[in-house]
Amino acid sequence: MIRCLVTILATVLASSASASLPTEEKVANGPLHFCGHYFALELAADEKASWRMGPDFDVYALMSQRGGFGIYEGFAPSTPNEGGVTIEVPGFRKVERFKDVDGGISYLIHLPSGRMKYYLHLFGQVWKGDESDLPLISRVKTKPAKIGCDRPTFSNPED
Repeated sequence: MIRCLVTILATVLASSASASLPTEEKVANGPLHFCGHYFALELAADEKASWRMGPDFDVYALMSQRGGFGIYEGFAPSTPNEGGVTIEVPGFRKVERFKDVDGGISYLIHLPSGRMKYYLHLFGQVWKGDESDLPLISRVKTKPAKIGCDRPTFSNPED
């Protein structure tokens, strides 16, 4: 239930560039090399990212005037039980596209082997479900240690 509520919150934030953010949420403004635990992406000057920690997962929202999307990072993404279609995305081990009962599109990225069933779930109204999504998916890099991320952007340096 809590995961569902956090997912709904992140979806709302990702679908609205002008959404007001709760005070407990951390926000980073671009331009910035933004790092999650197992992903990285370059934020443009007009973009910002927010972060909210769950009990065993993190939810991020990328927002800009052009739209935005949510990123769930964890062990148990909320995707439809059936209907995932594997698509080819250069640089990724496995990516599945899902269409929910309301027609919403999301993408599930299986992280590189060595991570025990850990996923990135990209969701929000920005996704069309066709090849026009590929450039945006490709902005998410899944080998952050190799692209300048020693630790997540929002982590405590003393950790």
